[in-house]
Amino acid sequence: MSVDPMTYEAQFFGFTPQTCILRVYLAFQDYLCEVMMVVEKVMMKKLEDFPSCDISPFQIRECTEKCLLFMKERFHVLFCKMEQMLLKLVLNVPPNVLLPEDKIHEQYPCSKEEFESLQKETEQLQQQCKAEAYAREALLAELEEQKQVLLE
Repeated sequence: MSVDPMTYEAQFFGFTPQTCILRVYLAFQDYLCEVMMVVEKVMMKKLEDFPSCDISPFQIRECTEKCLLFMKERFHVLFCKMEQMLLKLVLNVPPNVLLPEDKIHEQYPCSKEEFESLQKETEQLQQQCKAEAYAREALLAELEEQKQVLLE
């Protein structure tokens, strides 16, 4: 499986391409196992029709397991190739496609320095808000104290 996070694609599709591919891979493997179980059951039933046959149910089981292992190995090799193609051609967002939330950056570009300046200004404003909130609380506490003194 691929390791590239493909974050823009995850934002665009609402899921990570790797998750999608993993689910397809697991679904194929599940179906492969189910098919092999059905094949084995059919072979067991056919074996019952031939009582003089030298093949035992254990041998059928062994052969279906070997066949399943072979098919899983081949499937894995083919799926790795298919994964690369899917990631490149299907689950890839071209560079000219912008998410709606990114279009604002295209309309109003901002340099790194401007962005850092805005962040600093935001932090200063947040600190001022906190300071004002603390001052308000202190004034309210003082007012409450004064009310208590007047009532006594």
